[in-house]
Amino acid sequence: MIPVTPAEWLPVLTARLDAAQPRISLLRRYVDGDAPLPEMGKNVRASWQRFQRQSRVNLATKISSSLAERLIPNGIDVGSNTDSDVVAARKGSGAITASKVWSLRKPPITC
Repeated sequence: MIPVTPAEWLPVLTARLDAAQPRISLLRRYVDGDAPLPEMGKNVRASWQRFQRQSRVNLATKISSSLAERLIPNGIDVGSNTDSDVVAARKGSGAITASKVWSLRKPPITC
């Protein structure tokens, strides 16, 4: 049976997220600089970790930052109406305030 309602979709999507969690955790370890170590004795572990920190190129950080650098925000959307002139002209609307804040701040994109 194909899920239709949000209540029916919740267990399906939760199961998909749960199934992907081990892979996501491994990738997060690579990003954090805590990649899995090879099999070794306990007395070699500290020196191997020190060697890895000195020699590792963290490509995961470069990959995620390159995606963030290509994002160019156009602005923000306030209200449910897609006609921004109508929303901005409406008295009491937060669109004018949001536009001023956006113009003054020009928030940077962070990853």
